[in-house]
Amino acid sequence: MWEAIPGREEYYYHTFGKKQPDFNWENPALRQKLYDMVNWWLDKGIAGFRVDAITFIKKDPAWQDCPADGGDGLAKCAKVSRNQPGIGDFLRELKENTFDHYQCVTIAEAPGVAYEELGNFIGEQGYFSMIFDFRYADLDITSGSEWFKRVPWTVRDLRDKIMMSQMALQKHGWSANFIENHD
Repeated sequence: MWEAIPGREEYYYHTFGKKQPDFNWENPALRQKLYDMVNWWLDKGIAGFRVDAITFIKKDPAWQDCPADGGDGLAKCAKVSRNQPGIGDFLRELKENTFDHYQCVTIAEAPGVAYEELGNFIGEQGYFSMIFDFRYADLDITSGSEWFKRVPWTVRDLRDKIMMSQMALQKHGWSANFIENHD
């Protein structure tokens, strides 16, 4: 969502809360500053990072309006700001400029990653050490025209989702398991 900066003819984009402006990952100088900051912490001995909402860093450059799909009359930003083509270039560059130089653990909050793409995100050649899989934690809600509407589920449904997740993840690496709140 776009927000006006009070007193200026400028705007900023935020996928989540107004107090969380998105970085412009298209700006190489900004990316370098981010890498410098990560490396500063790793040089200090930090053992790793939990990387928040990383699948939202690449935006659709067309910046087209999306039709409202929520009960509040707004549109979900995920359609134009999650797992967009070219995100792998940013993630590879992040890893090469930071994590590859240290023995550290990285945990990616990466919703929307298809199981077929896990090898890009975790494992020997993956961008990160571990990933959160939201499929079974979000078992009780649906999104779409009625955002986060509760849906019925059974223990068997939960078991099946966890098993599917573990079978897919074990081919590549580790999952950062959680059931309710990953934060």
